[in-house]
Amino acid sequence: MSRYPSTFKDVPLVLTEPFILRGYRSTHQPWSYYWKSLFHKHNETINVWSHLVGILCMIHLLYYYNQRLKFFENAHSWPFVVSLCTAIIMFMCSAFAHLLHSKSEKIHKTCFAIDYVGVSLHGFGSGFLHIYYSAPQWYYDKIEYQYIFILLLLGILACFLNCFAQYHFHPPYPPLKRICQFLPCGILWIYSVIPLVISLFPLNFPLNSSSSLCHLGQIILFIVGATFFA
Repeated sequence: MSRYPSTFKDVPLVLTEPFILRGYRSTHQPWSYYWKSLFHKHNETINVWSHLVGILCMIHLLYYYNQRLKFFENAHSWPFVVSLCTAIIMFMCSAFAHLLHSKSEKIHKTCFAIDYVGVSLHGFGSGFLHIYYSAPQWYYDKIEYQYIFILLLLGILACFLNCFAQYHFHPPYPPLKRICQFLPCGILWIYSVIPLVISLFPLNFPLNSSSSLCHLGQIILFIVGATFFA
């Protein structure tokens, strides 16, 4: 018998996911119940472990590049450090949100509000990286501080609207909830990649630069992933 036999009928509607029929953890259990679920199979197992693996990958990159770039001695590397650290925070927030949210409806909303803080923070960290490493010199000289200020405002807006939607709307969710969550995140992402787009276009195929190819691949894969997620 499964360690977590609850079905979608046994837990509050807010804790269920479409097409996931069983494997839910019981609500109102001791915190140790949810921590121990890290090592067992349930409806959130993949969500939890995929983010934990992401944490390990980012920590490995942080260690690997610190050996080569000497972060504390090399100010030019600091935007890269900011981006890696915000990625680690994002993965941590998401992993713990998926691991602990099933305790109650209130905990569920709080956990995912923290998750949205992590996502918005990494959106800022990504744009911070792009303006310093990917922007053409003329664009960087013209808009550096304005870009960062607007990026910060968009990150705060994305965080606020996602948290608002999480607490304000109740299942069955109206389409407006999706709009409140995805629209500000989409705007934040589009703004954050403007330095990349400016540096890529006009495109000259075939792309001879490996960095240009990676940047273009990043944009395409993000759009594909966001489309499926939405």
